[in-house]
Amino acid sequence: MPHWANAYQGARFKDVGRGPDFDCYGLARDVWNKLCGLDLPEYGDLSAYDVARIAALMGGDAQADMPWIEVPLPKAREFDALIMRRHGSRVTGHMGVMTGPKHVLHIEKGIDAVVVPVSHFTIQPRIVAVRRHRSLA
Repeated sequence: MPHWANAYQGARFKDVGRGPDFDCYGLARDVWNKLCGLDLPEYGDLSAYDVARIAALMGGDAQADMPWIEVPLPKAREFDALIMRRHGSRVTGHMGVMTGPKHVLHIEKGIDAVVVPVSHFTIQPRIVAVRRHRSLA
């Protein structure tokens, strides 16, 4: 049986892309909407380069009213959000969707949507956190 991520692999990067071309949030939002039934906010013109807003939306304190809870990387599972630093930066501002406990689907400028191991040299040093939507907990 084909894996759900196959339908996304090869999608092209487009800043503020919400399909069929995506930025990282657009790709994740589309996955969670179509496959998990999560109707996450659009955030209108949220750019993949607006790193402060992306980090605030997905990270931060695990407050009771926040829809995202932190999960240790070894406990990551399908549909968790992998929060990363931007490529070549210390700034948090990139994300992907876990396709299983050891792989992530992500897209960024210069890279079509792809599934890679979280241990890959382009991913592992950039990992900041894993988040799970409370409705999937």
